[in-house]
Amino acid sequence: MNDNLINLLEQAKEKIGDENATIMAENYGLDDYDPVKMKAICCFHKEKTPSLSYDPQSYKFHCFACGATVDIIDSYIHKGLTYNSACREVLSRADIDYSFLDEPKDRGTYRYPKQENGNLEPVYQYLEKRKISKETIDILDISSDSKGNIVFNYYDTDEQLVLVKYRPTHTVEKGQPKTWCQNGADTSNVLWNMNHVRPTGTLLICEGEIDCASFIQAGFYQSVSIPLGAQNLKWIEENWDFLQGFDTIIIAGDADKAGKKMIKEACARLSFTNVKYIEYPTECIKRDGDNNPVKRIRTKDANDVLQAFGESYTFNLVLNAKETPIESVVK
Repeated sequence: MNDNLINLLEQAKEKIGDENATIMAENYGLDDYDPVKMKAICCFHKEKTPSLSYDPQSYKFHCFACGATVDIIDSYIHKGLTYNSACREVLSRADIDYSFLDEPKDRGTYRYPKQENGNLEPVYQYLEKRKISKETIDILDISSDSKGNIVFNYYDTDEQLVLVKYRPTHTVEKGQPKTWCQNGADTSNVLWNMNHVRPTGTLLICEGEIDCASFIQAGFYQSVSIPLGAQNLKWIEENWDFLQGFDTIIIAGDADKAGKKMIKEACARLSFTNVKYIEYPTECIKRDGDNNPVKRIRTKDANDVLQAFGESYTFNLVLNAKETPIESVVK
């Protein structure tokens, strides 16, 4: 991450002062925000007593219940801005000039994909069944093609569209492809949603786009997806400089053989930082409002968990990510 930009952003937050809290409350939709006590009901988990408190020293909101800590940049990303756009907005509010790179990375003879702009209604309906809202779909720039398939747009950190992937909005018959890339365009190993991620702190890396969208639906916005399946680890090399900026990286692979192998190999190769992984409940009992068991559910990924147990449970999977075991140490 650019040190000069970091310093300028800190200067900007200082110039904006306590208005940081007002702007953040508006961006996060904190309707009950008390500007005197500078507290509100946390928007990252369900609660009845306000635990989200603004710190005028750090210019951040911190939740003393779930541990979430966010600043004005995070709030603009929450609204759907890319990281670069959020930085531009904050610097502009503080009347600070900064020149962002206007020319995207030169990829030589790379065949760039074309933008798809089909009817989004089938996509909204399909993902709504999987507990992903229209707001989350729009934030993630998910679109549709002329046949009603889901379109996942992959942008690099220069906000250049470099990969377009498709997924049907209907049940896939056995033997049929579940996902595919745009015909006639090249493929890149960039991470999906990386242009919306703040390149510092904690990063959650998912095995698929819908799992990534599930964690974002649950409130964890520092989430990306690998591009081309669990067996392809070329994304590590492609995004090496980007990954170097994070203090903690959490790997969320599916609870199957391929997903577990991805977790093991990725954790080993990303050991330059604090690496954790998410362990999904392979079998749980869903209960009703009176805590009576309703049915037994098998879960293998984030979207299964989101559908079965809701947003708070899914968010807590990130908070309770497992430490990477050191295999040479035994009891």
